Amino acid sequence: TAIGMDVLYYFTGSNAVAVGSQAADAATTAANLTAVGKGAASALTEGDDNTVIGTEALDSCLTGAQNTAVGKHAARSLLGSSNTMVGMNAGYWATSVDHTVAIGRDALLGASGAGNVTGDYNIAIGNYSLDATTTGHQNVGIGYQSGSAITTGHDNVLVGHQAGLALDAQANSVAVGVGALKTETTS
Repeated sequence: TAIGMDVLYYFTGSNAVAVGSQAADAATTAANLTAVGKGAASALTEGDDNTVIGTEALDSCLTGAQNTAVGKHAARSLLGSSNTMVGMNAGYWATSVDHTVAIGRDALLGASGAGNVTGDYNIAIGNYSLDATTTGHQNVGIGYQSGSAITTGHDNVLVGHQAGLALDAQANSVAVGVGALKTETTS
């Protein structure tokens, strides 16, 4: 099903729904694809089982599969697979990440510039959670600005409003509670 200008323009496969100008316009054989919004999944060619809702969401992904991107610019630079990114700019600069969850405005946003987020297995839930992460991996940030300064740190668990706010390259930190490890730069 195709509704909109240049929607599913090159598509020869089956089981695809695209709604919105240039939604999934490069898709050729991507199976089980849902793309809703202007430019949603616009670069996707062969990735299967993707669900994309939002203006320019998942619009750099060529072959990534099993991704869910919901929100304007969610997973915009993503190239990986098996990711869930929900919220405006969630995972915006995430590129080759796999098995990652980002829920909330600017969650796992990454530093400005394509290709800046490459760490796998991160979970960021809350606005601005883990939003500076670059190569950091296996981090869990739950709460507004949790782990907001982490760039390369890994294996951290940060739960609460601004938990682990100042941590950067630390590993194996655990902070639970409002402001826990908020000003600590080491753990």
